[in-house]
Amino acid sequence: MINTQDTGAHNGLTLFDFNNDGIEEILYRDETDLLVIDGSKPVPSLISKIPCLAATFRREPCCC
Repeated sequence: MINTQDTGAHNGLTLFDFNNDGIEEILYRDETDLLVIDGSKPVPSLISKIPCLAATFRREPCCC
């Protein structure tokens, strides 16, 4: 299991093949980190966890 920190927003993920091996890594960003996940096996595993603060629960609506 990979724990994430998200207190209210709807987060998404994307795929990218960083090492050009034909297998895409999963990228997921929560409120505190950018996670790079190996999803090529039945149980995904964390490759890297990069600090990246972004409070997803306090975004103000755009008034423009």
